[in-house]
Amino acid sequence: MILAADTNVVVSTPGIPNFVTSTPHVPNVVIAPVVGPPGAAGGAFRFTQTVPASTWTIAHNLGRYPVFNLFPADSPNTPVFTDVTYPDDNTAVVEWPTAVSGRAEA
Repeated sequence: MILAADTNVVVSTPGIPNFVTSTPHVPNVVIAPVVGPPGAAGGAFRFTQTVPASTWTIAHNLGRYPVFNLFPADSPNTPVFTDVTYPDDNTAVVEWPTAVSGRAEA
């Protein structure tokens, strides 16, 4: 017997519940990427904290909430993570567990 590819066959035993699952047929789909228009130019910003402080207040004036890479002075080439909050779209506040100096790059 030949069955169509989308035919479900259930063989059951009386008194034993049956659970049937099937995967819906997914047609072959080819997606061709299309280059869209360029996005708006984003600004970059670099902040340097020369005096060790446990709070850095960064007035970046970028008009958005950028992600900052944070580099303490004792780890100048390795970014580290700490708490960053944004009171508004032009200011970031970095909180450190101890006073540190270093830089922030967005």
